[in-house]
Amino acid sequence: MDLMRPLPPRQRPAVARAILAIASRRGWQTGVAFSQAAPISFARRGEGTHCGRGRPRAQASSPDLDSNSVDDGNAASSSPRVDLDEWARVRGLVERSMCAACTSLLYLICFTLRLEGYFGYVLPLPTVLMAMRHGSKSGWHTLGLTALLQTVLFGPVKAADFALKHGLYSAALASCWLRAGAGSLKDAECHQEGAPRMHWLSIVLLVALVRGAGLIGTGLLYSWILGDNLFSLLVFNVENMLGQFFPTRQPHPALIASMLLILTYISSLLYVALIYIVQANILSKCGVARIPLPAYLKRSLDRTRTASL
Repeated sequence: MDLMRPLPPRQRPAVARAILAIASRRGWQTGVAFSQAAPISFARRGEGTHCGRGRPRAQASSPDLDSNSVDDGNAASSSPRVDLDEWARVRGLVERSMCAACTSLLYLICFTLRLEGYFGYVLPLPTVLMAMRHGSKSGWHTLGLTALLQTVLFGPVKAADFALKHGLYSAALASCWLRAGAGSLKDAECHQEGAPRMHWLSIVLLVALVRGAGLIGTGLLYSWILGDNLFSLLVFNVENMLGQFFPTRQPHPALIASMLLILTYISSLLYVALIYIVQANILSKCGVARIPLPAYLKRSLDRTRTASL
């Protein structure tokens, strides 16, 4: 018997009755019957409660899933019910998976073609976008999923390098934006009254600190892999270079290390400021509002949005 061939019209009611009998033995119930055109939709008994705890489930009828059928010659309609919480959970899981896959592919292109300096400004976008859509926890989940996927594809070293250099400050930036009240215009949960707001300068300073910590963590990671202290080697080379220019007065190694940390933070500050402007511009075009911005930049984005409308 060819399983891929559709059944003749005369055999369809018999098959429907057999499916109904199996479903009733397994505890399913249905109000639809033997229509040849409409599918049979089932619902668990006790579907009015969530997980059997007596709490009502959030349900809604979807016009795409509605079906009309005839039961013993009488017209009857059935609209399957969808758990909105479960639907939101599954949708968020699919979106996080897609963003993690896109980020991993982009990172593969970056370090294969040596384009990380150019595409590095786009790498934080999937994590930030997921946080803006589903909350701060979703952004951190996307970062963890991306690191797990890169561990499988590229190994733990590349995954840790991405998480420290690009992932941590991306999730921190999205969390700060959400704490400041940013979010989609259509999402009422992102506009809760009384939420503490943060100034854009404080967000840049905080995220730059996270970025600098990630860079230092990357140095520690490669020092552990190579079996040598890269920081002491860097301080030693800087001390020798300064000794050639100032042979009589050589600075203390602690002073050199402090200056290197300050320069690292300044570099992270400039980088995060540029990332802040790029991501705010992209997200504003995606419908994200209330991102803390300088006044002149906010006016420019408002003019651009008004012109596009």
